[in-house]
Amino acid sequence: MRRILILSVLLALTACIYPYSPELPEQKDLQVLVVSGDIIAGEDSYITLRMVSPLGTPSSATRANTTDGIVELRNTKGRTVKGGKKVSPGCYLLSTGDLNPNDRYKLRITWKGHTYETPLMKVQPAPEITKLDYTVDDSHMNVRISLDGGADLTDFRWDFSENWEYHAWFVPDVMFVPGASPNENPAEMYREPLPTEDYYYCWNSREGIQPCVASTSGLSENLIKDRVFHSIARTDARVSVLYSILVTARGVSPECRAYIEYQNSTSNITGDLFTPVPSHMKGNIRCITDSTRLAVGYVEATRVTAKRLFVDYAGVYVSTVNPYYYLYYPELDEEENKYHFDELYAAGDAPVYVNSEMVPIVPTKTNVQWAPKWCSDCRESGGNKNKPEWWPNNHK
Repeated sequence: MRRILILSVLLALTACIYPYSPELPEQKDLQVLVVSGDIIAGEDSYITLRMVSPLGTPSSATRANTTDGIVELRNTKGRTVKGGKKVSPGCYLLSTGDLNPNDRYKLRITWKGHTYETPLMKVQPAPEITKLDYTVDDSHMNVRISLDGGADLTDFRWDFSENWEYHAWFVPDVMFVPGASPNENPAEMYREPLPTEDYYYCWNSREGIQPCVASTSGLSENLIKDRVFHSIARTDARVSVLYSILVTARGVSPECRAYIEYQNSTSNITGDLFTPVPSHMKGNIRCITDSTRLAVGYVEATRVTAKRLFVDYAGVYVSTVNPYYYLYYPELDEEENKYHFDELYAAGDAPVYVNSEMVPIVPTKTNVQWAPKWCSDCRESGGNKNKPEWWPNNHK
C-alpha cells in the first residue's frame, strides 16, 4: 500500500507543477527513474531521464533532478538500431528520422547498474488532422480539432504550442536617462528614442501544459469531430494582434492513452492532490534486473503529423483597457522643489508624450506625460523582440 501511494504521487509529478508538496514516508534508499519522451519515426526523438530520490524531497527539487544513463533503441532481433546521444543533462537524442515503421522496437536504459526496458512496441500511425479551426462566443475563442484515424487507429494524442504577437499602447516621444540630471534638467534627462528602441510590437510563446487524448473505441468510425481543446478569453493579449497555435498529433496505444488520462486526472488542471484519483496505473517501463526498483513513465513508438492555425484579432479581441487612463503629469514636491523623476522611473513608470507645439518637440518638466512602462514598452508584458522567421507579417 505504501508503494502504491508513493508511485501515485510520483506520477503526478511528471504531469504538472504543483503549488503544494506533500509529506511522504521517509525512504532515503529508494531511487526512482522517471522517463519522458516518445520514439518518433520520421524525425528525431528525445528521451529525458530524471531521478526522484529520496522521496520526501520538495517537488521543485525532484523535477530538476536530471540524471544520466545509457539510452538505446532495439528492434525485434534485439539489435541496437539507435544509440542515444546526450545533448543536455539527462536528455538524449535518438536519430529516428529513418526508422522503419514496419518493425517493432523497445527502449532500453542502463541506469545506476540496472537495466530498464519497455516491451516491444509497434509504431503507431499518425492520424490525419482534417480540420483545425476556432469558434467565438461571448467571452472566449475556442480552438477545436478534427482527426481521422483511418481503418485501424482508435486512440489519439495531440499537443500544442502557442505563439502570439501583441503591442504596447503608445510609441513614446522621448526616452528617460536615469541618473543623468540630479537637478532634473529636461535637456539632460530626456532624449529622442533610437531607431533600435522600437518596443511597440513584441512576440511571446509557450507550450501546452498537458497532452490531449481521445478514443473512438466503440464508435462506428475512427473520427474525432470538432473537439474543443483550448479556450482563450477574448480579452487576453494573446489574441490582440495575431495568434498562432501549432498542433502535433500522433497515434497511441489504448494503454498509453489510458496512462495519459490518469496523469491528467492527477494534475492541478482538473483538481489537486486532494481530488479523488483512479487507482494506481503503471507505465510501460520495467527494471529487468531488479523487479523491486520503480520506474515512472510511458514511452510510445509512433508517428506524428502537424498543423498550424493563425487567428487575426478582428472579430475576436475585445479590449477592456483604456490606456489613456494611465497617463499623468508628474507633480512637483513643493517641500523639496523636485519632481522625483528618477524615483518614478525606478518605480516602473516612463515618459510617453510631450505636449508641445514646438517643432521639433521640446520637453520640459511640466509638459511630458508619464505612464507605467508597459504602456510604451511591450517587453514589460513578458514578451520580446524575437519575431519567428515564419511569422506572416512585416511588423518589427
